[in-house]
Amino acid sequence: MRELASGQADDPPLPDRRTLRDMEKKLSGVQRLVRVWTCQPGDARAPIVFELADQSLWQLCDAGLGWTRFKTISPEWMEHPEVKSYLPADIQPRPRNAEPWQYEFNLADGAVLWVKPGREDYAFRWGVRSPKGHPRKDLDR
Repeated sequence: MRELASGQADDPPLPDRRTLRDMEKKLSGVQRLVRVWTCQPGDARAPIVFELADQSLWQLCDAGLGWTRFKTISPEWMEHPEVKSYLPADIQPRPRNAEPWQYEFNLADGAVLWVKPGREDYAFRWGVRSPKGHPRKDLDR
């Protein structure tokens, strides 16, 4: 664990306290969500990455958006088709009424990106619901 935290391990180091404070401050206010990326197009269980207007990258966590190991967008990534038509949108990255793995982000045109606990341990489901009659899509991770 010490090697990981110090950056001596093969994995990237965990964020330091200052970085965590800055992240917490950023995630407490309204942010502009501009893109949602799928890291491995065609793989339903691949990570999805959220890009804010300042080009910072985030992933879903138990309370909303959280830290990701990704620093840049890779050329093989694809914008997530179920979310793309509802962006950009101003969201609360850490919804106030969030329960563990159970929260929503309001997107453009009245659409909602929802997150719920998965059917298996350490998994979650998410999808997009729209009042316009677009089909609902559930996605397991």
